[in-house]
Amino acid sequence: MGPTGRAVAENLKRIRVAAGMTQAQLAEAVREVGYSIPTAAIGKIETQDRRVDVDDLVVLAVALNVSPLGLLMPWTPRPTDAVEVTGIPGQDRSIDVWRWATGQAPLVTREQMEDAMSDISVFRNHSTPPWLQVLVDSPWDASL
Repeated sequence: MGPTGRAVAENLKRIRVAAGMTQAQLAEAVREVGYSIPTAAIGKIETQDRRVDVDDLVVLAVALNVSPLGLLMPWTPRPTDAVEVTGIPGQDRSIDVWRWATGQAPLVTREQMEDAMSDISVFRNHSTPPWLQVLVDSPWDASL
């Protein structure tokens, strides 16, 4: 299992425990939204003995009332902590990985920063719908 799979396992357990849920209660919450992940499977995910597919990831996020990124991305106490993500060679700062994952900025090394700044609009256009790009720069509107 790669670093992202390990992050999902660790985050799932961290969030479930923080919510005061047992594995059985999480399995029941998943059933309540019309999906099935047995209690034993949740245990195997948390011990890194079972991979999570994208449908599992999303339904677990729904059942736990968190963003899928909260399960998917490495969780660190400080933005400058080094993290590993599948497909990214070596380690990067947590804040840079989260900015990349949320579509704010491409993930680049400091040496590549000058070129990346010219490509940021292309990155954002490919990463998020145009209406979201407008909303990110605007005050939150509860009517949307």
